[in-house]
Amino acid sequence: MNKYLLQAADDLKGSGYPGSATAIDELTYLAQLPPTNDTPTQQANAHTDVKALDTFFGTPGLMS
Repeated sequence: MNKYLLQAADDLKGSGYPGSATAIDELTYLAQLPPTNDTPTQQANAHTDVKALDTFFGTPGLMS
């Protein structure tokens, strides 16, 4: 899944879409998480990022 998150971030970089810098950061963060044994802080950050990405892409609940 990580390669898809990084591809989405890369696509956003090239889009010039306003406000995409935060979404790019969130996608990149999620892609860099280890597949298991995330710390509580990583889990909390990931949850926040997923909610923000759902809002950005207009897909409520898709990623969460």
